[in-house]
Amino acid sequence: DGQPVSASDSAIVQVVADPVPPAIEVVKLAIPRTLPEPGGQAAYLVQIANVSSVPVRITAIADNLYGNPGAISGNVGCVTPFDITAGARRFCRFRAAVSGDDGDAITDTVTVQACSLANGQCQDPALTGSDDATVTITGTPATILVQKDALPPTLTEPGGAVTFTAEVRNTSIADTVTLNRLADDIYGNLAGRGDCV
Repeated sequence: DGQPVSASDSAIVQVVADPVPPAIEVVKLAIPRTLPEPGGQAAYLVQIANVSSVPVRITAIADNLYGNPGAISGNVGCVTPFDITAGARRFCRFRAAVSGDDGDAITDTVTVQACSLANGQCQDPALTGSDDATVTITGTPATILVQKDALPPTLTEPGGAVTFTAEVRNTSIADTVTLNRLADDIYGNLAGRGDCV
């Protein structure tokens, strides 16, 4: 009939992103990062992130110095197994004793073992992640305390014999001290006098 004819259609193309391979990321922090000698208690925070698109199950957490954090009294969130959904994270907190001398750096590493889940079951291969944290021991100054007593504390004139007692105590937190010299402002060097050495 000489009339124009036309037709059209459309199609939708859906782009599906490749799934993120199963993986975990582990970050460990020590609080505080320094302790005065001889040391003390440190708190450790372990962050475990599921950076994949499927859920994972944390099957074990181990520290090379402190063993299983889940067995440490007072731990929070360290008892395994537990699951982490895709893109989520969990935290494990525990406290432990750290000791050393001035300048020591105490480094320990936590290793986390996991598996990806399908229908609630672990899939191969196994997943692992680890990180370390360091606590540095800082020095504290050596100190001594000297106490001197006189017996008797008073004398009638013109005076008489007095026994002096001098006690030296090591009040340092961690250090051993060596007594090099004991001197009196009136009697001078006391080495060899009485039982002073």
